[in-house]
Amino acid sequence: MQNNNVKPWYKIWWVWIIISAIFFLFLICIIGSNVSNDASTDNDDTTQVSKNDDSDSNDSTDDNDSDSNDTSDYDGNDDSNDTNDDSYSTTDDSSSDTSNNDSGSDATTDQQSALQQADYFANDANMSKAKIYEQLTSSYGGNFSSSDVNYAISHLEGVDWNQNALATAQKYVDDYHMSKSELYDQLTSSYGEQFTASQAQYAINNLD
Repeated sequence: MQNNNVKPWYKIWWVWIIISAIFFLFLICIIGSNVSNDASTDNDDTTQVSKNDDSDSNDSTDDNDSDSNDTSDYDGNDDSNDTNDDSYSTTDDSSSDTSNNDSGSDATTDQQSALQQADYFANDANMSKAKIYEQLTSSYGGNFSSSDVNYAISHLEGVDWNQNALATAQKYVDDYHMSKSELYDQLTSSYGEQFTASQAQYAINNLD
């Protein structure tokens, strides 16, 4: 005999609860899988970005190293060029000074001063050329450089060194009454007037 009191399965409440639970579990699995895939994708992107950053950092380091090397080479070459330019400039200045000295133009202040003092010693004090040189280069005298004094002496005009020796010899004879032998020694001595032997002899031969 058939039991008419048995309900169909779709009218039983707990069957729907089971179906609902299975459905929710299915949704959770799908959502979890999507989240996992997204997380994996994000990790891959992060790894790729990190690799790119490392690559950029390496490139930047290489660029910096290259710039550093370029700067080092450039500075070294500049220093070398500067040194060569300075040496060339010094040589040109030296050549220019020598040319100016030879031509007697564009004398320096010291050269002009040395020339003025040399002119006084030669034409007013009747000194010898060697005595003037000693006077102008001495630290107790003019204290000029040897090159400036050489310039001054070479540019003296109208000086008769024989006449200077004669004037000096005449003064010694008049004031100290020296003999010719003593006078000769005084005129030629390195501690005396420093005239040449021919100039001293000229003076002695032409005394009054």
